[in-house]
Amino acid sequence: MFGAKCRQDEAFFPSVAVVVPVYNEEEVVRAKIENILALDYPADKLSVWIGSDCSTDATHDIVRKLASPRVSLWIAGKRGGKTEVLNHLVPRLSADVILFTDANTMHKTDCLRKMVRSYADPRVGAVAGLIRHRSTNPELGEVMYRSFECGQNTTSPCCTARSRLSAGFIPCAGVCFGPCRLTPTQTTTF
Repeated sequence: MFGAKCRQDEAFFPSVAVVVPVYNEEEVVRAKIENILALDYPADKLSVWIGSDCSTDATHDIVRKLASPRVSLWIAGKRGGKTEVLNHLVPRLSADVILFTDANTMHKTDCLRKMVRSYADPRVGAVAGLIRHRSTNPELGEVMYRSFECGQNTTSPCCTARSRLSAGFIPCAGVCFGPCRLTPTQTTTF
């Protein structure tokens, strides 16, 4: 289905769990959560899951102080990296769609509405987001990596659930910013 047209519905609002893997993100985690909660999306359909890889700074305290019933904090028992955080956190979620995003990636208020409208088509298993880098002092390696990853994402606006998710990987949705649909019986590892 790469490059194929998929049915979109502007009035389609599945439940969405936003997953943010973190490690020592005290400088951005509050702004990140506030950014997600400010998205133009029904509040009763949106939850935020912060998955910490044993952060040693003030990340946990900042998340707890936000005290929103829509924000949950999960802390790994031991350091294992982003992949381990995702592998332990995702099975705990019950949302129709999971949006993966990094702590330092901020979103336009309409991005989630635009991305989930494609899930009205049952053939769609993942949708990629477009990231534009804005920084006065960018770290060259991060910018180059994300630019490559985003370039890959923009070549595939829709993926079929059958051909992509059942294969155990999501090539069109980078973990820095991209949602995927999970079925209730599906097991996904990264």
